[in-house]
Amino acid sequence: MVPYLYVAGASYSGSTLLAFLLNAHPQMMSVSEVCGVIPHANIPEDAIESYMCSCGEPLLACPFYVELDQRIRAAGSTFDLRDWRTHFRIGRNRWVQALATRPLPSLVLQRLRHYVVQAFPGVRARTREVALRNVRFAQAALAISGMRVFVDAQKDAARVQFLSKIPELDLRVMHLVRDVRGSAASYMKHYPERNDARTATKKWMRANQAAARALYCVPPDRRMTMRYDELCTDHQGALRRIAEFAGVSPATIPADFRGQEHHIVGNQMRTGNSQEIRKDESWKTRLTADNLEIIRRVGGAANRRFGFDWPNDDASATSVAPTRS
Repeated sequence: MVPYLYVAGASYSGSTLLAFLLNAHPQMMSVSEVCGVIPHANIPEDAIESYMCSCGEPLLACPFYVELDQRIRAAGSTFDLRDWRTHFRIGRNRWVQALATRPLPSLVLQRLRHYVVQAFPGVRARTREVALRNVRFAQAALAISGMRVFVDAQKDAARVQFLSKIPELDLRVMHLVRDVRGSAASYMKHYPERNDARTATKKWMRANQAAARALYCVPPDRRMTMRYDELCTDHQGALRRIAEFAGVSPATIPADFRGQEHHIVGNQMRTGNSQEIRKDESWKTRLTADNLEIIRRVGGAANRRFGFDWPNDDASATSVAPTRS
C-alpha cells in the first residue's frame, strides 16, 4: 500500500506553502496539485508549452516529470503531461460532474450518492482506471524521489470519497483551514469580477464544511485538522505533528527549504524564491468595514467552529470543528 496524505480545504489556505515544506522533509514527497495544470491553473490549453515547474524548467521538459510520465506509462496507465487525467470525472458534462461530486449537507447522503453513481454502466470501470492512474502517479513520484509518503494537496474534498475506496492506498486526510477573512480577501483579490464578500465567504464555507465531512471517510487515527495560523507561527511544531500523523520520523525543515529540489505545480507561489514563512494578513488593508460585516454575518459562526477567535462577539459559536452529519 502507498502511504498517501491528502490535504483538503479551501483555496488560498496555505496548501502550496505546506506542499513546499513537506516536500523538504526527508521522507515525504509532494507536487502539490495532483490533478495537474490545465483544470486548476485556469490557463489556456496551449499555454502548457510554457508552463514552468517550480524547479525552473518548463514542465514538459522537466527531467522529473519526463521520468514520471515514462514510469506511469510503463506501469500500464495512459498518461499525458498536458492532461494528467487524475481527476475523478463522472461525465463530460460539467453539470453532471457537479451533481455527482459537489458537497452535500450530509456524509450519509454523499456516500449513498457515491454508490448510486458507481452503479451506472461504465462509471465503475472509468473510476477504477483513474484510481490506478493516481496510484501509479504516487508510486512513480516516490520511486524517483526515494521518499516514503506521498502528499496530495489538491484540496478538493470530493476527491477523498474516491481515494478512500482505493485498496492500494494507505490514506490519511488532513483538513487545512484558514481564517475566513484571509481566504475571502484572497478570493476577492484573484477573482474580483466574480467574488464579492458574500460570495467569497460562501465559497470558503462550502469548501471547509465539505473538508470537515470528508475526514469521516477515514478512521479516526487517519484524520487531523490544522489551522493556517499554526503552520505560519510555529511551522516546525506543525510539521512535527504532521510527520507523526503521516507515520514518519519528525525532522527539522531547513531554513532554506525553497533551495531543496521541488517540482510543485499550482499557484504562482511555486515560482517565487522567498524563504520567509509568515502569516498573510493583507486582508487588514484590503477588506472594508462593510466587507468585514458581511463576512461576519455569513461566515463568522463557522469561523469560530473551526477554532478561530473571530468574531469574538458571537456568543453562540464554539471552538470545535463541525460534527459528523
